Amino acid sequence: MPEYVGRRFGGERIRMYLSALSLLLSVFTKISTDLYSGALFIQVCLGWNLYLSTILMLVVTALYTIAGGLAAVIYTDTLQTFIMIIGAVILTITGFLLSGNYRTLAGKNVRQN
Repeated sequence: MPEYVGRRFGGERIRMYLSALSLLLSVFTKISTDLYSGALFIQVCLGWNLYLSTILMLVVTALYTIAGGLAAVIYTDTLQTFIMIIGAVILTITGFLLSGNYRTLAGKNVRQN
């Protein structure tokens, strides 16, 4: 997008501004949410302080990325994708087996006691 805006409206200044804005928005919206959810998971599982868990997530992620490079991050994302797909299939099958059919699983025709 910054390249398009730079070509469309001309000038390096608007291109750099949009790049910086995109980077800041990415950090404050996506990365912060990922860090918080990971730290919350560690806090719930291990009972650690939330700030300690957040710092642990930052250190482990930085070391892993620096040591392994972009290839390590890509391999990890690929592995996580397969794990999430397998988990979703298992969850779907379990939901159908425990509920009986789709209508019960979706909450339709459920008797209120």
